[in-house]
Amino acid sequence: MSQTIRVKIGDAEYSLRGNDEEKIRRSAQEVDSQFTLLRNSLNEQSTVTLSILSALNLAEKYHEGKSQLEVNIQYMDSELRKMKSYVHQVLSGRTMNKTE
Repeated sequence: MSQTIRVKIGDAEYSLRGNDEEKIRRSAQEVDSQFTLLRNSLNEQSTVTLSILSALNLAEKYHEGKSQLEVNIQYMDSELRKMKSYVHQVLSGRTMNKTE
C-alpha cells in the first residue's frame, strides 16, 4: 500500500508517495548527496541548475551501470556456454586435455 514519506533534498523537504520506504529514502539520499556535492563545488549556481546537473549526473551513473550490466551478462553467458560444452563433453566421455 502506498505511503507518504518525507525526505530532505538540499534545503527542501518533500513528501513522496510509494510502496518501498527504504528504496525511496535511499534514492532521496543519493539525490541529496549529488546535489550537496555540486552545491559545494558550484556555489554560484542556482538551485534549478544544481538540480538539473544532479539529475544528469545520476542519469549518467545509471547508464554506466546499465552498460556494465550488459557487459557482465554477455560475459556470464559466454562462460556458461563454455561450461555447458565442457560438461557435455565430460558426460559424453570426450574430455579435453589442454596439456596435449
